[in-house]
Amino acid sequence: MVDLLVQLREQAAAGDATAFWAWKNAVVAYRAMIGGGSDSRNLRNRCSSTMDSGTFLV
Repeated sequence: MVDLLVQLREQAAAGDATAFWAWKNAVVAYRAMIGGGSDSRNLRNRCSSTMDSGTFLV
């Protein structure tokens, strides 16, 4: 996850607007996941479900 955040940050710094917003959203999600609590659990479950369904963009 951290490697993906670094890659997105580098693309955003190069002027890629899509990468910028993907990076911003990923940072918010990452912070929520490592923060603990019910929000963390819900987010992890949702991310896992999305990845299992194959409906995410890379």
